[in-house]
Amino acid sequence: MKTQISPKGGKKKQTSASEKSMRQKRDRQMKGLMRKASQYSKLDKAYHQHLTNSASEELVAI
Repeated sequence: MKTQISPKGGKKKQTSASEKSMRQKRDRQMKGLMRKASQYSKLDKAYHQHLTNSASEELVAI
């Protein structure tokens, strides 16, 4: 375990490789989730628009 000297002058423990990879993995998962969420919200909006359009078309058809 190496110690990394931070700009403040205090000794900072360097993050281990496993900890770093865990953090990267978590960040990647979060990014993926956020991307999925935005896609779903877009789909939801499009679907809602589609529903309102089809409903108004049905009203016109009657």
